[in-house]
Order: sequence, then C-alpha cells, then structure tokens
Amino acid sequence: IFVQDYPGERGTFTACAERLDHIADLGFTALEIMPVMAADKQKGWGYTPRFFFAVEPRFGNEEQLCHLVDEA
Repeated sequence: IFVQDYPGERGTFTACAERLDHIADLGFTALEIMPVMAADKQKGWGYTPRFFFAVEPRFGNEEQLCHLVDEA
C-alpha cells in the first residue's frame, strides 16, 4: 500500500490500520507498505530518504506505524 494515497484520514498509518479488514475481505493475506522514511520532497514515493530510521511525519509517528504493523 502507498500510505499517502490511502482513503479515510487521508494518507496516515491510522487510516490504513482502520481499513485492514477491507483488505482481508478482498482475499489478501500479505501487505507490503511502500517506503515510509522521511523524504526530501513534500510529495514523493519515499525513495529519497533524509534519514533511514525516521518516519515521514505526514503519515504519522513511529507508534502509529507500529500499531499498523501489529494490526496487520
């Protein structure tokens, strides 16, 4: 999934976590999250990270990312 384009509370880890049931109902059993590292550009795919261990603030914080991973 590309967090930035996910519906709901647009573009956040929280919005993704809230829709995991929908993804499971579609028959998916695995989830790949596109890069979530803090990037140099305002909008982008996350392939130009500023710091590999920093989460892009537009998507949420580290705790919200961990919650998404735990829920998945």
